[in-house]
Amino acid sequence: MRLFGERRVFHRPHPSPDTDKGAVSSIRRWFEMNGVKP
Repeated sequence: MRLFGERRVFHRPHPSPDTDKGAVSSIRRWFEMNGVKP
């Protein structure tokens, strides 16, 4: 994913379409650091 001038890669386990809580938390912190609020 490229956003805010940065490239980030977020993995999810195969073959499950679910993303773990740690990845979601990391994405949320990255958004907050760039001024995006939920």
